[in-house]
Amino acid sequence: KFILEAAEEVKAPEKITGDVNADGSFDVADLVMLEKCLLGTGTLTDWQAGDLYNDGNIDVFDMIEMRKEIIK
Repeated sequence: KFILEAAEEVKAPEKITGDVNADGSFDVADLVMLEKCLLGTGTLTDWQAGDLYNDGNIDVFDMIEMRKEIIK
């Protein structure tokens, strides 16, 4: 006989604003990834996390907001 135990509820990871590389933290690595994306030499893992200017676009305004947050 097999006994099935109730599976633990799995929660989706909490989204962190600015965490464009989706590694679970917001840091300089995210800023570098955003800069590469804006220069056309990279892509974002989670572009929605990078919309810090809240206008539905990823652009230099988001990079400015990201730099402000990292400096804090």
